[in-house]
Amino acid sequence: AALLKQEESPGLVAIALLFGLVVAVFHLMWIARKRRGALHWLKDIFNQTANEQEFSERFAELNQIVEAGREPRHRKKVAVAWDEYQETLIPHRQADGPNTLRNSVRPGDFFNLDDLHFGAGFWRILPGLFVTIGLFLTFLGLIAALNTMVDESGDITTSAMAVLLTVASAKFIMSLTGLFCSIIFTIVLRMQMGKIEKAINELNRSLEKRLSFLSLEYLAEEQL
Repeated sequence: AALLKQEESPGLVAIALLFGLVVAVFHLMWIARKRRGALHWLKDIFNQTANEQEFSERFAELNQIVEAGREPRHRKKVAVAWDEYQETLIPHRQADGPNTLRNSVRPGDFFNLDDLHFGAGFWRILPGLFVTIGLFLTFLGLIAALNTMVDESGDITTSAMAVLLTVASAKFIMSLTGLFCSIIFTIVLRMQMGKIEKAINELNRSLEKRLSFLSLEYLAEEQL
């Protein structure tokens, strides 16, 4: 608390919080870009086929391409989800044509933020952490200022009260900076998570275009 009595302390704390905000934003954007790149990588592999028939015919070849490119960490997570999802694909026999692969589970059950571990995670608590740090240091600075209010005679003078108000106004800059960092990072976090969700939806639509869902009603109709 005594360190925060210095006149330059609120400014230094504000600069430190803003620096932490910049570092966190750039790191988040870098991670989000890597995750979107992994999703686009898998989608581009599937987009090499034009329809259901071509996808079924080149299924083994596509798997080999996925296996060869799964080395980066974020691609590996997407490739693992694909390994799990392809276990739900069923070869479907057609009486008037070649066999095709049908999906018994929607791609969204495997390709989503939670199962891919592409969610906010630790980033979710960072906005609240900025506010908490700002408030903590503000109250710590106010405690230091209150300890200097009382003069040697034990009285609180008008000049001491004026000094306290001046110091308090400076200390609240730290809380305001923490709140500002929280708002900015929350906006950036929502935008990046929205971009990742958009990439996941594009991947799911690409799979849905090349697979026909094998519903229970369809199976019952074929049995009849």
